[in-house]
Amino acid sequence: MILECGLIGLVGYGCYLYKTMDKRELINDFNKSMEGIGLYNKNKETFLLNNLKKTEYGWMGCIYIPKGLSLEHLNSKKNILEDNLNSIIEIEKDNFKDYINIYIINRDVSKYEFKPVKCKEWELYIGKDFKLNDVKIDMRKNPHILIGGITGSGKSFLIASILTNLIYNSSKKIKIYLLQIAKSELSAFSYCYGVEDAYYTMEDCIDCLNTIKKIIDYRANLFKQYGVRNIKQWNSHYKEEYLEQIYIVIEELSFFVDCPQITDISKVGRSVGVSIIACLQRTTITQMDSTLKSQMSKISFKQHSVLDSNNIIGIGDAFNLKEREAICDINDGYVKAKIPYIDEDYRVLQQYVKEIQIPQKVKKIPKIIENGDIIEPKIVKTNKNFKKQKMLLLEEYKILDVKDEDIREEKPKKNNNKKLKTGIISLEEYKNEFKRT
Repeated sequence: MILECGLIGLVGYGCYLYKTMDKRELINDFNKSMEGIGLYNKNKETFLLNNLKKTEYGWMGCIYIPKGLSLEHLNSKKNILEDNLNSIIEIEKDNFKDYINIYIINRDVSKYEFKPVKCKEWELYIGKDFKLNDVKIDMRKNPHILIGGITGSGKSFLIASILTNLIYNSSKKIKIYLLQIAKSELSAFSYCYGVEDAYYTMEDCIDCLNTIKKIIDYRANLFKQYGVRNIKQWNSHYKEEYLEQIYIVIEELSFFVDCPQITDISKVGRSVGVSIIACLQRTTITQMDSTLKSQMSKISFKQHSVLDSNNIIGIGDAFNLKEREAICDINDGYVKAKIPYIDEDYRVLQQYVKEIQIPQKVKKIPKIIENGDIIEPKIVKTNKNFKKQKMLLLEEYKILDVKDEDIREEKPKKNNNKKLKTGIISLEEYKNEFKRT
């Protein structure tokens, strides 16, 4: 018994020494870094690390400010500290305190999978900061969001996680309009509850925006009539006539740079609960209307250059971001966040929102004949859980060169007293059959 207690004591003491050594090494590395930087006041005093505490993400401590130095002096050397300590450094100061809080983050938070986070219908879940706190955007304070970044940096995955979290938490309290001209990432959410519709041509998108403008005018007049300032006040007083939060999600904003409806919505949408979430690959001055840009909060993934980074968020830090890292210019300051991992097929997301469309196995593709040519459409079948079952999405026809003698008609077989056609049928017959289903 005594031996066991002794062993437990030794193990405990060993752990204590290990932690103590770890702390001492970090303090020594920090102080040596400050000496190497050469940041001193007139009395040869510099910033020293104190009160270091272990956290789940790394370390937290405080730094007392020598006379003649300031937070700005330390911030200017933050990159050097990060390189010397092999960590991410975050620094903040309370105006009424004489010391700086420092967070030394040495835990990798990059490998975490998407899981829904509890949010209100006006909150967007972005990801986690490097202290493992959830990063959310309050759309009542930041009504419109612009997401920038190079191809493959994570913009589409962020949109997907935002939509999934919104639908999971608030499908009955939101209306989502999907506007996508050139790509197809947003189409996976077309049949989800809370999604009003998806639009894929410029003409349809403009019609959608005009409809939303009418909704804005209606709500604005309604608020005037009842003496209400905004949607928050309306929903608190008239719960039986609840007004949904409306989101316009735009995959690529550059297609709409000459669209006055977007600018108009950005100016007046906040008070009536209409928000824009838009992606933009290149944020050059020529691509962005200055009025529109000023109305939007910014999220930037990795940028091609410091110039592009400054263009979207006002600082050059986005040039050095890693995959799935983003800088958010929200909530009166910059927040560095890591968006959750999502697989390309969105199978992770479908665990929580069953209506999300993922790649499905399809049966044998039917052949259609028109004017002696066989037309073979590529067909994507919806999941059985989708709201709009039996929907077939036909892509571009593929014309096959087939000899007339190889074309034949099979006699229909009886099945439950209904005549069904098999084999090769005419295009008109196929369309009629499709309409009946």
